[in-house]
Amino acid sequence: MKKILVPTDFSDYSKKAIAVAVEIAANSDAEIILLHCVVTRLDWALMPAEKREQFPETQAATVAAETMLDRQAKTKIFANSKVRSIVAHGVPSEQIIFVANKQKVDLIIMGSHGINEPHEYFIGSNIQKTLRKASCPIMMVKKNHKAKAWKKMVFAADFEEDIKKEFKPILTLSKLMGATIDLLFVNTPGNFKSNDEARSLMNEFSGHFKNVKMNHAIYNHHEVYKGVMQYCKETKADWVSLVAHDRRRRPQYLIGNTETLVYYSDIPVLSVNQNTK
Repeated sequence: MKKILVPTDFSDYSKKAIAVAVEIAANSDAEIILLHCVVTRLDWALMPAEKREQFPETQAATVAAETMLDRQAKTKIFANSKVRSIVAHGVPSEQIIFVANKQKVDLIIMGSHGINEPHEYFIGSNIQKTLRKASCPIMMVKKNHKAKAWKKMVFAADFEEDIKKEFKPILTLSKLMGATIDLLFVNTPGNFKSNDEARSLMNEFSGHFKNVKMNHAIYNHHEVYKGVMQYCKETKADWVSLVAHDRRRRPQYLIGNTETLVYYSDIPVLSVNQNTK
């Protein structure tokens, strides 16, 4: 864990994401990169200085963003952290992905809207788009998340696909934070498994990670995301992680289990897209 990217619009959502980034950086000595995107259709990065003068509003927004990022980076929350700032221009979700890839970050942390906000804030949002396109792990945090121990992580999956590669960064982060891991299989009517079948799948999966203790849990529910949430609530989990299927070409209004969990969950959600690095 060398670099953590935190997109910020200076809202309470992004402030909470920053607080979580500082917690993780304290355990990993990672550098925190603050990113603010000035929304514009202009190709600002390739535009000559004299040409930029023709767009005073974008210039002003850029200067304001640089000033606010500099001020934010000097706040006491970063007293023991390595931090630097980047101002990007364009579509926020696209710039988040571009910067994450260019800087080779290990983790993106974003503040997320949730159940108390209108649903349209999530559908088609920068959060949803970034979730679908990120090639590194991404953690979503609600603004009302209260900082506490990261001692219990739930990893939810059906364990039928080969997701060992995608699980490795999740395992790395859990070790950094000193968390125990509960492997969770949510048994639904549409994907029913006997207890023996579910245990066999989890045993096969955990067998690839020697010397890592993982608890196995089977939970029955009509819907996967509700089963995950209920299990996390009952076991007082601190955070939950998943491997998300490739949904980049799916319509935005078709929301998968990971996106639904991000929307409804009160605890941080760590997601790794399948078939990514």
